[in-house]
Amino acid sequence: MALIGIYTTNRALRDQIRGALVPLHGVVDAPTWDVFLRTVRERPVGGLLVHLGEKGMGSRSTIAPLLDVRRRFPSIGLIPVLDDTRNPQALFELGKAGFENLVLLSVGGLEWELRRWVARASLLGVTATVLRSLSSFVPPRELGPVRTAFDSVHKCWSAEEFSEVVGLSRPYLSERFKRCGLPSVGHLLVWVRLMHAAQWLPDPGRTGQSVSRQLQYSSGAAFRRALQNYVGKTPTQVAEKGGLSYVLGRFMAACGFVQRWPFGRADAA
Repeated sequence: MALIGIYTTNRALRDQIRGALVPLHGVVDAPTWDVFLRTVRERPVGGLLVHLGEKGMGSRSTIAPLLDVRRRFPSIGLIPVLDDTRNPQALFELGKAGFENLVLLSVGGLEWELRRWVARASLLGVTATVLRSLSSFVPPRELGPVRTAFDSVHKCWSAEEFSEVVGLSRPYLSERFKRCGLPSVGHLLVWVRLMHAAQWLPDPGRTGQSVSRQLQYSSGAAFRRALQNYVGKTPTQVAEKGGLSYVLGRFMAACGFVQRWPFGRADAA
């Protein structure tokens, strides 16, 4: 259940999008383009749906606002939503700019289209990247709760709340995690937040302070302290070392998987 940001001033379309995504994802929207951009920067959004041609997007060009979002926040999967196929210029611009994930509202089955493209856009996200690395080492029974933890980072659950959602006591879930090399529930949830942070830190439109707010740390200092304690680096150093790939390497090393992980030696250095 990732958090998906949507921008449209069309109330009926907004309701349709919510109806399609809410069973699987959290959804957050904004009344204006400026507020939407601030939401992208300040909330732990994992994907974006933007209705093209909306008033207030601040550009005569159809896709200029999308290009600006992609430049500032390249870590987030971005899905343009186009009213119909009768705008060949917009389709040409989107194709030329490399936007492969596109929802056409003239196509039937909007609910299925939205879910399909959101799933596709998430393939390069934090959850999918981490699960691909862990799947060779962690049994499916434990990998399921790990997926839940990564997909629900925006909920900022405590160890007890997370264990309750999974349906197990915190001590028992921690014991199960430890048996397969994972950290305890509490430590895993910290790693989850730090790996999301590592994904976002290299974005030009973010700062260490804004990332700390995304993850609801009490202060920028608290976020930097957690990063230093677990990874031994500052936010700037994490961004310079590759962001997620670096912190994921440190996590794999902490779990004892690094010797068997193809990227572990380089990324854990």
